[in-house]
Amino acid sequence: MTDLIMNPGDQVFVWAVNVVLQVGVIAFFASLIGVTLRRSCAARYWLLCSALILVSLCPVFTAVVQSSGMSLISVSMVQEKPIPH
Repeated sequence: MTDLIMNPGDQVFVWAVNVVLQVGVIAFFASLIGVTLRRSCAARYWLLCSALILVSLCPVFTAVVQSSGMSLISVSMVQEKPIPH
């Protein structure tokens, strides 16, 4: 029965990895689009400020989504029993 009890650290690890993935994707696309907006300082500023707001909301978004049972990644907590030969 103790094999089925989850360690709270596992959920924190999954949460942290999800946040890092989301921040990485936002930063990648903001940088990519920012390069194309090289001549328009106002548009680039707006884009990077929007990316900063999205990055600051990532931990909250991840916590809400993960508490509903959805996640970008998941960690299996139940160990499979070996099949007898």
